[in-house]
Amino acid sequence: MEASSSRGSYLGNREGHTRQVSPIVRRFRYYTILSLAYFS
Repeated sequence: MEASSSRGSYLGNREGHTRQVSPIVRRFRYYTILSLAYFS
């Protein structure tokens, strides 16, 4: 019972973390490509 509960919370935290980081990484990558295209 305790193991399944911790596993559920772990997956939930991991999913929320990736969901929160994804837009930031995508925006950072977008601006990096934009700046490279601008300066080159």
